[in-house]
Amino acid sequence: MCLTQAATVLELRPDELVVDLDGRATVVTSFLVPNAAVGDDVLVGVGSALARLTPADARRLRELHEALNQPPDHEPAVTAGSHP
Repeated sequence: MCLTQAATVLELRPDELVVDLDGRATVVTSFLVPNAAVGDDVLVGVGSALARLTPADARRLRELHEALNQPPDHEPAVTAGSHP
């Protein structure tokens, strides 16, 4: 599974961006977003910035990612004849 996340550009380097990814400064390639600027939100996956995001899209993606990382409220019940 490939996980993509929203990240904020902290620094520009030749062919790379330093982004804030979940509170960690991470270096990613910038080939697909050559016009990214410091402060922009970008979609990051597999070590590359894939696209620029609007602030609203970045916020929504962060919310979805956070929700996916929450523990379930309860374990699903397994009944006879069901498959886990």
